[in-house]
Amino acid sequence: YPSVNLAGRQPYFRTVMGPLGADIVVTQEMGTAAGIDSFRVNVLNVLQPGEWASAAFTQGNDSENGFFYRTSRVQLVGHRWFYVSSDVERYVNEYRIRPVGYTSSAADLYVYSVHLKASTASADVAQRLREATGLRDTLNNLPPGSHAIVMGDYNIYTGTEPALAKFLENQPDNDGRLYDPLGLQG
Repeated sequence: YPSVNLAGRQPYFRTVMGPLGADIVVTQEMGTAAGIDSFRVNVLNVLQPGEWASAAFTQGNDSENGFFYRTSRVQLVGHRWFYVSSDVERYVNEYRIRPVGYTSSAADLYVYSVHLKASTASADVAQRLREATGLRDTLNNLPPGSHAIVMGDYNIYTGTEPALAKFLENQPDNDGRLYDPLGLQG
């Protein structure tokens, strides 16, 4: 986004986004700052005029993310981006939000936007595992009592993939273990 048929796609995005009632939206494959602005202005703010803001666009090496939030519901109190490993080319974006009306950081939610490496070649599976390991370590190192959610395109193809196992496995520090509502890891 926004490279292909922008004007033609925006009505479809509004059709999908309208009934969701979302207060935050995380996207992947946002190509430019202009793409972020266009999605905010021509999709989200058409649905709820003037209610949406976006985090600053961060240009990475591949597959940039977008973060949008309703200013009447949440405030963006922090944003950083990082590589989870020195040999991984995609950023992870961390957005720290707080519900409007709260002043304590105890109410903060860490929202992670990821776009893990796609494809099923062994090198791609291995890179996804490195990405998952780095993100799991990041989550494990959040301050005690923190709340986090990881959103995005995981590109995990089977329930036995090593990256999924890394996110769900028991570790000595389990603070960063992702919730497994489907019971994929038993």
